[in-house]
Amino acid sequence: MSTHDLVGSMTKQERKAWLGLVIVLPVVLYLVWALFLDPLGRSGDVSVMTWRVASYISYVLLGAYYLLIRRLSAGMPIDERDHQIRAQAIGKGLAALVITNVLIFGAVNAMSLEPVRAYVQSRSPQWVAVYLLMGAYVAVVVVSAVRAAHYWRDRQ
Repeated sequence: MSTHDLVGSMTKQERKAWLGLVIVLPVVLYLVWALFLDPLGRSGDVSVMTWRVASYISYVLLGAYYLLIRRLSAGMPIDERDHQIRAQAIGKGLAALVITNVLIFGAVNAMSLEPVRAYVQSRSPQWVAVYLLMGAYVAVVVVSAVRAAHYWRDRQ
């Protein structure tokens, strides 16, 4: 089965979900690399390029994603199954957002997690800001992945 046939067999809702995954996942992967694998990120700081990707380039990508979704959604009927999938995906995306925020804010305020607290407090404010943006983008990726998985399963 060719890629064209595969995309042709998808519903518009499934295409939107895969599009979100393809657009936002590279940003998340780059930010994970920059924060946890790059030597500068491991030392608790972020490079100027990482800051620009996190703040400016990713906003442009999210804006383009939003405009594409709006264009694809024009005149598209949404049935009860689409509402169920959207609700499940948003619930899981919010859970991912809460988990990433709790890891930072919970670690700062927790008394019993002293090693984690020391790690977070050793990070620069820019590192924490990029981490929080990455958490928001992880939530978008989780929502898109859950939606894509549900629509793919329905298509099978």
